Formats: sequence, C-alpha cells, structure tokens
Amino acid sequence: MPRCFFCGNESDKLSSEHVFPAALGGKLELESASCTGCNNGLSKSFEQAIASRLKDFRYIFQIPDRYGKVPELFAKADVDGKQLDAKLLRDGKVQLKPEYTITVRDGMKDIIHHHVTQRQREKLLQEAREKGLELIEESTPGAEAEVSISGMLDFINEPEMLRVVAKIAYTALALHVGTDFALRDQFMDVRTYVRSGDGAPRATLFVNAEYVSACYQGPHMHSIVLVGRKDKRRVDAIVRLFGGLSYLVNLADNYEGADFYKTLVYDAQKGEERKTIVLNEQSEFLQVEHVTTSKDTVWNDRVKAGEFFLKFLDEAIQANLKAQQADEQKGKSG
Repeated sequence: MPRCFFCGNESDKLSSEHVFPAALGGKLELESASCTGCNNGLSKSFEQAIASRLKDFRYIFQIPDRYGKVPELFAKADVDGKQLDAKLLRDGKVQLKPEYTITVRDGMKDIIHHHVTQRQREKLLQEAREKGLELIEESTPGAEAEVSISGMLDFINEPEMLRVVAKIAYTALALHVGTDFALRDQFMDVRTYVRSGDGAPRATLFVNAEYVSACYQGPHMHSIVLVGRKDKRRVDAIVRLFGGLSYLVNLADNYEGADFYKTLVYDAQKGEERKTIVLNEQSEFLQVEHVTTSKDTVWNDRVKAGEFFLKFLDEAIQANLKAQQADEQKGKSG
C-alpha cells in the first residue's frame, strides 16, 4: 500500500501535493503523495498564513491561485490630493471605499452616497422604491488615482516561512527522485522539520546579488535547484520565490547515494514549467558551490534580504513599464 511521503503512514487515499503552494500560483503536482492529516494539517499550520502575507506580490504580478483568481487588496488612493481607503480589484481598477454624508436643509434630510458599487446602487434603488423616496443619480467619469500598497517583510525568515520553503524543496525532491527515495531515513530531519517545526531549521535565507543576476528569472517565477553530492554527503536545494527571495535548503547531510541534479523553473503567472537552457553541464553543482562558499553571500539577514528583494521587484516593474511604453510607441508609429 502507498505511504504518505511526509509521515510514512500507509493509506489508499493519498492526495496530490503542490510543489509550489497553490496559493502562490503553483499547479505543478506530485500525485498520490500525502495523507489527509498531513495535507490539511500543514496547510493550516503555516502555509495559509504565509500565502496571505505574500498576496501583495501576487496582485502586482497578476499571479492567480488554484481557482484562477488574482487577489483583491486594500490600499490607500491619492485622489485630488486626498488620501482615501480603496480596494484594488482583480482587473486592475480601483474601487474607492463607499461613504456617505448627511445634510439637513429646511427640515429636509439629504443623504449623499459617494463611490457606490453596483451592488450597493441596486440595494439603494430597491430601498428607495419600497420607502417611496426620491433617489437622484449622478455619475462622474473615472479619474486617475495614485495607489500605495504597504506591507512588512519581517516574516521572510520566520519559522513558518522557512517551513514553507523546506516543504517546497522536499516536495521537489520527491517529484524528481520518487516518493520512496524521499522517504529514506537520510531525509528524516527535513520531514520532521516540515511536519512539526522541530529540530534545527533546514532552510536559510540568503542574499547573493551575483547569483541572482547570473541566473535571472522574472518576479512572476519561482524556481528550485536540486543537488545531491556523494563526495560531500549532502543534498541541498536553492529555492527562489518571485525571482529574488532566495533560500538554501539542506535536505540531507548524511547522503550516501549517487550524484544527481535538477533545475525547475516555474512561471506562476502562466501556471506552467519553463524549460531552462543549461550553459554548463551540471551547472547546479556550480550554483550551490558558489552560494555556499562565496564571501559575497549574506546569510539570514532579514533587513538586507528585504531591501534586495524590494529593489529587485522595483527594477523589474520599471523594466516592464518601459517595455510597455516602447510597445505603445511602436504601435502608434506603425
């Protein structure tokens, strides 16, 4: 009977497991992998909380969840010099928070509603008809609004985030070498850490600008580099989320099998794996070696990692805007 690749218990009803969380745009699955207890328990323990913290980036780069929906966000909008509460809708439009004012003139009360949604409009019309009131509708053309989104990156090296990253790496390992191989005792420590958080963290946040530049991927992409090295008795992975948030994951430090390596790049916006061009044979070995031995690698520094990540995203956004402007100019000239 098949066994859950997290707890090892036998079950005839194993669920598929996403390599990258479905809430981050992941559709790539490891089939017949986890029991109901592990599948639901891990999601509630840490995955849901981290997915919520990362939804701002999903909105910016239009990354849908398993239901094909991009999240809506609450934000601040600057309209004619005023800061107003707003919601960023999935289609990119801004819905200002509905509000109303009450004025009394000559004994008559006027209730003026502003920024009414279609649903609220229909409700107000129904109430006016039922009460015999007069409802005067005035519409104004849409205006441009400068929107600001604020959030904290203090969670990027918290235990919940590190467990998410370790789970991604372990699931990718099982996808590449099989669940039976992943269930070996050599990977017991990382399984335990993913399931309970016990033991030393198996994932470490790091920053290495040269590595990110040399192995560039867009902010709508996630990736994993897997390396098993018999000479070092280690199995390691580099996990990158949104192109610039990087972690080294130690999957085993007592490995005795054959060498193996694998690179997986995933386009979360399109929901598909991207084929990679390898310039050097076994380049994964070189990448892990560079990250682990380079004096330029900064380990477990949340502030520097956050600053680097935000700069990376800003540069990607600016490059995208320039490309769009160039396309528009080309269209006009053509």
